[in-house]
Amino acid sequence: MSPHSRGSATLASPSRPSRPPWDPALLRDPRDLAGTLAGLRLARHAGTATALDS
Repeated sequence: MSPHSRGSATLASPSRPSRPPWDPALLRDPRDLAGTLAGLRLARHAGTATALDS
């Protein structure tokens, strides 16, 4: 996998216990959405294979 969307993490404060603000930017690039949907379709197709019956 090589996503085109890029997230970010920044430092909120110099204090170690504070959590950094984090934005994963999931599916922000349309090319990522197309790849995710294609993978989902493939997984659904594989899940209905007769080899998986019973």
